[in-house]
Amino acid sequence: LVVVNPEILLERDGHFEKLWKNKKYVNELISIVFDKAHCISTWAAFRPEYKEIGHLCYVLLSSVHLCLLSATLLAPVIGDITEILNLNQSNTEWLIRRNNRPNVFLTVQKMKYGAASFHDLDFLVPYDGQKRSLVPWKFVIFFDNIKEAEAACKYVRSCLPPGSVEGDRLVWFHSVMSDGYCEQEAARFRSAKITGCFGTDAMGMVSL
Repeated sequence: LVVVNPEILLERDGHFEKLWKNKKYVNELISIVFDKAHCISTWAAFRPEYKEIGHLCYVLLSSVHLCLLSATLLAPVIGDITEILNLNQSNTEWLIRRNNRPNVFLTVQKMKYGAASFHDLDFLVPYDGQKRSLVPWKFVIFFDNIKEAEAACKYVRSCLPPGSVEGDRLVWFHSVMSDGYCEQEAARFRSAKITGCFGTDAMGMVSL
């Protein structure tokens, strides 16, 4: 099992380019697996190597299977991936399953205050007539940038009573944080020690 990113996989005159020319090595390959395969389409704009992954299909033997895994493969993205990898419909099998789960749901809240304020997040800390407290269910909120994610988390914390331990159950995630920290906080989220996560797309790379 070899785990590698596309930049190394497609490096010109790199180690993998030499391996693709080694018939003995290629004959031992069972498959190439793309985790979060939607990135081949959605990340190609700022990581161009993703768009060049289709080159592998021309240098590998037909016996090497491609396995594409994703929870967010929308129809336009499937079209992009099919084109980039030059997938042959006659020998491509799609296994599409519903990802609905009874304990996972989307919530739509109509904004009243606009992007300049975080008051629209007040529903996460409802007031019971005496004090505010966190909602009993876990939640994840995505933002477009790092500073906004951090500021939103700090705002919701500030709505809680001073010294409330519930504030420790709110964290933010983004790409600047170390892998070790993200894995640690993700484990706390899975174990219900964390209630809410505020983050960027980088949060999608962590198994919450």
